[in-house]
Amino acid sequence: MIRHLRHEAIDKQEWDRHLSSCPGPTWYARSAVLDVASPGWEALVDEDGSRMPLTWSRRFGVDYLRQP
Repeated sequence: MIRHLRHEAIDKQEWDRHLSSCPGPTWYARSAVLDVASPGWEALVDEDGSRMPLTWSRRFGVDYLRQP
């Protein structure tokens, strides 16, 4: 089951720890980078631990997701 986590519910230390244990971790998925690039980012987390950051933007009054 995939869970949607709001920004306040994300444990950033655990997020970064999981990312560093992945094969081929990417620097732009680190919580500090996401905080600067997309304040208030959210995430989708699968039961097996897979994670996907959701980086929201707004243009002309329309909210949309952009690639982190």
